[in-house]
Amino acid sequence: MSIQGRIGGSQIGYDIQAVFNGLTIQGRIGGEFFGKDIALEWQGSVLKGRVGGATDGFDVNAKILGHELKGRLGGEVFGDDIHLEQQGKQITGRFSGSTFGKYVELLAESSSLQGRIGGEFDGKDVGIADANQQLPELILALMTILTFKALEDAQGGHASGAST
Repeated sequence: MSIQGRIGGSQIGYDIQAVFNGLTIQGRIGGEFFGKDIALEWQGSVLKGRVGGATDGFDVNAKILGHELKGRLGGEVFGDDIHLEQQGKQITGRFSGSTFGKYVELLAESSSLQGRIGGEFDGKDVGIADANQQLPELILALMTILTFKALEDAQGGHASGAST
């Protein structure tokens, strides 16, 4: 099952290429040299794992509760909260806290998501698809946030200048 997409434009952005086999999501965010590996495990309604290595990565812990996804990336002190809600084809929410966080606005159609994370100047466009239509749309939305965070981390907290 192939998950593919891009966060950001053709010059400034990160690709995501991953495979979902029903139990795990494995793949890569970014390019060969400037990116992070993905290793996530799907356990019913919980998705856990790691993006990146032991020193340059972050933990993922998210749970789907009905039409909501709540979770945390990273640790307790230096981590980022996620809260997404799905109403019909709209997925909206917030990533990384109420003060310094980013809005998430996505539209789901045919196992793909289009939209934006962040504002007009500090955000990125989203385009991601699940070719086999097996992932819940909220998990696909989480994959966009993981890619955005990896891009933001590569730029020292600003998702505005990395490319693959």
